[in-house]
Amino acid sequence: MENKNVVKSDYNIKEIIGILMSRWLMIAGLAIVTGLIFSLFTMFMITPMYSSTAQYYAVDSTNQSVGSDNSELTYLQKIVDTYIELFKTDVFMDNVIVSSGIEKTTGQLKGMVSLSGKSGTSIFSVTVTGSNPDEIMLIQNTIAELAPDMIKGITTTGEVVICDPAKTPTSPISPNQTKNTLLGVVLGFAVGVFLALLLDMLDQNIKGKQELEDRCSLPVLSQIPSFEEDKKEIKKKKKMKKNNNNVSLRTINMIDENTDFAITESYKTLRTNLQFTIHGNKCKKIILTSPIPQDGKSTTSVNLAITMAQTGHKVLLVDGDMRKGRVHKYFDLHNDVGLSNLISGMADIDTTIKTVKKYNNLCVLTSGTIPPNPSELAASEEMKQLMDKLSEKFEYILIDSPPINIVSDSIPLSKLADGVVVVVRQNKSTYAEIETALNSFRLVNSNIIGLVLNDVDISTGKSYGKYKYKYKYGYNAYSHYEQYDNRVPGDSEKKSSSSSESEKKSNSGKSKSK
Repeated sequence: MENKNVVKSDYNIKEIIGILMSRWLMIAGLAIVTGLIFSLFTMFMITPMYSSTAQYYAVDSTNQSVGSDNSELTYLQKIVDTYIELFKTDVFMDNVIVSSGIEKTTGQLKGMVSLSGKSGTSIFSVTVTGSNPDEIMLIQNTIAELAPDMIKGITTTGEVVICDPAKTPTSPISPNQTKNTLLGVVLGFAVGVFLALLLDMLDQNIKGKQELEDRCSLPVLSQIPSFEEDKKEIKKKKKMKKNNNNVSLRTINMIDENTDFAITESYKTLRTNLQFTIHGNKCKKIILTSPIPQDGKSTTSVNLAITMAQTGHKVLLVDGDMRKGRVHKYFDLHNDVGLSNLISGMADIDTTIKTVKKYNNLCVLTSGTIPPNPSELAASEEMKQLMDKLSEKFEYILIDSPPINIVSDSIPLSKLADGVVVVVRQNKSTYAEIETALNSFRLVNSNIIGLVLNDVDISTGKSYGKYKYKYKYGYNAYSHYEQYDNRVPGDSEKKSSSSSESEKKSNSGKSKSK
């Protein structure tokens, strides 16, 4: 297994779209909030600016037919350029300040007034920009009054005429609230996309089957859907845990005739894959473990044992967790005597192994009395001898062992088994935890058969990037076949034979009538 702590950085378009779709709420929320912030900032924090423009026409008093000759137009355009420069002088600006009575410096007024000429004409514009519309109009009117006198004081042949007077501005030219709001939305969307990709890159939790197989180089034997009752029970227990810390969040889920077809089928898939993986006529011993607690290994072990027993094989489910055994709780059995007692020689096999009446061919060996040295018992010669004896009585032995990253009991047990199955949980187990677990088994050359992906959400048939789960459609489409799974073997033969007999009787009746 390669180093899984390296952050994933190579994404294709399909993966990126999937990531964005899975985090669309965050992206949309950031876009809306950022747009709202930009809008409010524009509305309350930025001072509105207004603008008013007046247009002036330069004429030569010695010749009123301006524009009839190109040379004369060129001459007037030069006059326009001269007038514009005169309007920009400090002397003229100071006269405007004095005449209008505004409290501005020369530099501030220059910053408010801009002049520009229109190419090919003798017209130029005077634009005044500021935060006060009344002040803007006062400046425009003052310029209109002082401009003709200033021009006449310089030349007797030229003058300016207002061809389009300034108007009082009624709406601000800036800020543009719509533009700024859209800018905020776009910026928030970009930040949301970046965060979505960054979170996915840093997220080391399992997202789906394909990624799990690619990164662990092991097959996923089955994907076990979530129990809907499990979700409701956990929510209920979380509320109880607020008042009592001793409340456990663990739930007991066993498949029966009322279990969703998708869940039942997933355990049958696991059963089939294990049967094809481990060959031979001798007893098959399989270890089921998980990296950490609450990954669902006990539930998987119990339901796998039930599913295997339904095929007619003699199955023994062993609770190998001699510290915190839970298998007896699933079947409502006593745990005063069990595995630890057998290994210690304080109990007899025939009386310790319990038959489950509800399920034919299924027996259970509970964990027993909590010993002071469970790891030593699991690695003892007595444990090996016990497994040899049990192998003579059963076709399959499933051992629910403790989490491998917590205690080492699973390592010696794995040497007694034909293979190890590691149960992991979607959106909870991390690749670092899985890597540690797998390396522990590989260090002692244990046979790791594959992985089981537990707690897969199929309620909406949603996809997570390239990890798509289409169980809901796929399983429900074939759910009408479920009725045949509960048939007693031989029923079809009986029905066919009875139908053939009735057909013979009807044919004989017809021949007699003839």
